Amino acid sequence: LQHAENGRSKPIFVDGPSERFHFILDWYRYNAIHIPRSVSLVALLQDARHFLLPDEVIVNGVARNVKTHDTAQRVSRELLAGIISRWPGFQIFFEELLGRIRTH
Repeated sequence: LQHAENGRSKPIFVDGPSERFHFILDWYRYNAIHIPRSVSLVALLQDARHFLLPDEVIVNGVARNVKTHDTAQRVSRELLAGIISRWPGFQIFFEELLGRIRTH
């Protein structure tokens, strides 16, 4: 980005992923974001939160809550940790499963 100061153009540093930042700019232009399937919705919502967009943004015509994703991830991690801690032999099971996958 460029910023004009005293008639001279200076670059502006934007701390964010350049491959998705133009989608954030689209929100400012159109009050909505359209992303192709190749772009991670999760990453885009994290960017939206980082750049302080509203808690709810429209992505591909669907209202998405920027903060809900954090809660869902936290609950998922806690649930998984609880299952693993109560599963005797999980580590052995997991290592055997990885071994079968590698040989396949």
